[in-house]
Amino acid sequence: MPKFGRHSLEVRDTLHPDLQLIVDEVIEVFDIRLIEGHRGQERQDALFNADPPRTKVKFPNSKHNPLPSIAVDVMPYHPTPPHIDWNHSPSIHLLAGFMLATARQLFEAGKISHLLRWGGDWTETTTLRSRGDLLTLLTMSCLNQPEQGDQRPCLSTRNTQWQWEPSLLSWLTL
Repeated sequence: MPKFGRHSLEVRDTLHPDLQLIVDEVIEVFDIRLIEGHRGQERQDALFNADPPRTKVKFPNSKHNPLPSIAVDVMPYHPTPPHIDWNHSPSIHLLAGFMLATARQLFEAGKISHLLRWGGDWTETTTLRSRGDLLTLLTMSCLNQPEQGDQRPCLSTRNTQWQWEPSLLSWLTL
């Protein structure tokens, strides 16, 4: 059975309780590495000021900035080196779907109060659309509880075009 390593446990400790429960459920069946949760001002500023920028969001406006964080960067963890394959789109998409389904089940069971949004699937206006881009970084973050009668899927999409060596950067949020 997969389990979190030291780094992932440190990241997990910075996450919103809903995200903690989701990643705890996911790790039971899907080996993952938590890359980043909470980002303080220094880290957020460094990403924003990088050349090229690694984020479009200034501190304190990122979903990574609150403590606990309402966003987490997560990747599939492979048993053989390199353990993180930033270009293996099928495993990234599989993980995203599994995490979204896990969050939906936990939400419907009343165990969490937020659903997930995957950054690989959202536009700047958060309207749903289908994308086939390669993703290199996966982030999950909390969505507010859906309004009564809202039948839209609880996943919004945004695929930013910032370069992250060697592919595109995307993220998931609550």
